[in-house]
Amino acid sequence: MKRVLSLIFGALFAVLMFGSASAQVAGVSVVVPAGPSGTLEATVGGVVCGSVTTSTTAISTLTLDTTNPVCVTPGAVISFTSNGVGLDATLIVPTTGSGSLVLADLSPADAITITVPAVPNGSGSISAFVDGQICATVDISATTTTTISLPAACAVPGEVISFQGAGGAVLTSTLTVPATGGATLVLSALTATNPVTVTVPSGTDTLEIFVDGEACGSVDLDAVGTTTITLPVTCAAAGETVTFITEAGVQLAALQTVPTAGGTLTVAALTPATVRVILPAGPAGEIIAMVDGEVCGEISTSASGTRTLVLIGDCSIPGAVIEFETSNGIKLDATLTISDIIDDETLVLANLDAEDPLNIRLPAGDGEVDIFVDGLLCATVDLSSTGTTTVELAATCIDPGADISFEVDGDEVDEMASIPGSGSGTVVITSLDLFPQVPAPANTGSFGTTAESGGMTGLALALATLAGVLTVGAVVRRQA
Repeated sequence: MKRVLSLIFGALFAVLMFGSASAQVAGVSVVVPAGPSGTLEATVGGVVCGSVTTSTTAISTLTLDTTNPVCVTPGAVISFTSNGVGLDATLIVPTTGSGSLVLADLSPADAITITVPAVPNGSGSISAFVDGQICATVDISATTTTTISLPAACAVPGEVISFQGAGGAVLTSTLTVPATGGATLVLSALTATNPVTVTVPSGTDTLEIFVDGEACGSVDLDAVGTTTITLPVTCAAAGETVTFITEAGVQLAALQTVPTAGGTLTVAALTPATVRVILPAGPAGEIIAMVDGEVCGEISTSASGTRTLVLIGDCSIPGAVIEFETSNGIKLDATLTISDIIDDETLVLANLDAEDPLNIRLPAGDGEVDIFVDGLLCATVDLSSTGTTTVELAATCIDPGADISFEVDGDEVDEMASIPGSGSGTVVITSLDLFPQVPAPANTGSFGTTAESGGMTGLALALATLAGVLTVGAVVRRQA
């Protein structure tokens, strides 16, 4: 009996111990954010309870030592160090002695901040490095200073802080983390080890400099000689395209590429970039191109082929929208947008459709119809024997008040309509009857008084024709 009881109590004790051990194994875990690589240690009551190597790209998990009761003491404060530098953040062991906690950031208790100067008319970013690894990156401002805050892993006393700009361009300036820890350091200049300079010709304008479309400094031209400017290292990334924009927003034709190891770029002339527009073939008319309401060029269209319009230099504005209208003030539906970087650009206008179209609706019939506006051929279409046919006139054919005439298979049709004053809408044609034909005179070719069945009938028809009153569909026109 004693042996049986002993076995029972032993089994119960084993279950209790196993349950207790299981609870301890669950322990306390801490989710650590990504940051510069370093050794993160957790301390509870002066005892190191766990460590983990932080990742630059992913979160990490630190688990407290469950074999040491101090590490899982409910309510105890968990403090942290990274590469030996104390973190500002602390956590509390849960009252249950287990659970998952989250460390919000890796900032040191004694902050190390770096003041970065503004870059007038500039843009880009600057990165701080310690021991070859990136510690922080910040976008610079064109108007005010910017601050970089180092994470604890990089705030090790005595460490040298180096800096890089766009594309990895190294700065000449370095700083050192003070032996006492926390401090505000000042980066006095953003000068590259291998600077990129730009020499521009004389003039009276101010040029803004862009690298791949981003602002990267400006220069005031000298009226009598050349001027040289050093590009900010924050935006002058090697291999990228440099463009120059005048105060009026016009891009110069000169395109440069940032050299890999620094050097000097030279702008030979202040000639605007070239923008061409290819217009499609279409009925003859004048097309005017405009940017921001300013006329940029005018050209005649041709039915026989495309035409090319070169915009005046003042219209070579990156990102600008080109609008078009005819000399009659009819606005085209299509617009074109100039590229952000103009490199001897050629744009193509797809069609000459009007923004507010004018349609001609023809009745059912057979044959090929030519549509004329004041004698100008504007469209050719095959009629449908089963239903109406609608034709949209090109914008160059829309002249409010102008006459619309037709030919069917080359035979002239009486004038049927005119273009409405609005220049838009739908003109409905109900009939395409040809001009009445006058019969040839019988016998002698003159109108006789005795040949009633021939002469008098012919005379009546001739007089009616000379009177010039013809009815076509619902429109009454007087023959010219």
